[in-house]
Amino acid sequence: AAPGPGLGRPPRPLTPQASAGHRFGAELRRWRLARQLTQRALARRVWHSPEIVAKVEKGERWPSWDLAKRCDEALSTGGQLTALWPDVERERLTRDRRRTKRKAPVKQPRSP
Repeated sequence: AAPGPGLGRPPRPLTPQASAGHRFGAELRRWRLARQLTQRALARRVWHSPEIVAKVEKGERWPSWDLAKRCDEALSTGGQLTALWPDVERERLTRDRRRTKRKAPVKQPRSP
């Protein structure tokens, strides 16, 4: 789909079914576009960088509670993004636990 006036290049397709983080990103983008805001304009309103907004939309970065709350307020979503946030946080914690387990050092047997 072609972008709206002043919205830059066409947005990259999202995969909201892939994970809670991707679903959050897709909803964030949907609300931002519905309000006819660029990532840069939204970033200014929520005191975050345009790069963070872009990465959250693409599911490449976990949104903080603060970002979810500020985006809800800036986009007048009625709390839609903060309602999605607990699932995103649960997913983040689960993935962090898996990563920690994989990185745990292997205990070497003691020599007699």
